[in-house]
Amino acid sequence: MFVLFDSCWDPSPHLGPQHPPIPGVHNSGWVQSPGAAALADANQYPRLKEYVQGVLGAFRKDDRILAWDVWNEPGADNLGSYPKVELKDKTARVIALLERPKGATLKELMRATGWQTHSVRGLISGQLKKKLKLKVRSFKREGERVYSIKPR
Repeated sequence: MFVLFDSCWDPSPHLGPQHPPIPGVHNSGWVQSPGAAALADANQYPRLKEYVQGVLGAFRKDDRILAWDVWNEPGADNLGSYPKVELKDKTARVIALLERPKGATLKELMRATGWQTHSVRGLISGQLKKKLKLKVRSFKREGERVYSIKPR
């Protein structure tokens, strides 16, 4: 299985050797891809898109790849391990996008959070609607799903 992105463990990857694993701590040497800094910077999105398209183009017919995992554990918050550097405001980012006059498409919400479709929809139904009691509107615009809420 080929994994392109990952939200587990250290959110601050860098070029070169990473920090050594912590003895006795499962996967403690693992780093996220692309990392918190890249996810927080919308200017990085074209670079990430180019990376995905390049890898898929190069390996799309490779018989060794049995499955593609575009994003491993997109909702992992890692706050227990990396509370100072992990993005904590994904819910706030989603709310800000939904409060815009035009709302936000599912694709825009996925880009802002780094999550897959089911994780964004889970946030909307569980966190926003049930827990925060927000009235989220859902409609189609030009064939694309759009969500919105009234500004608070």
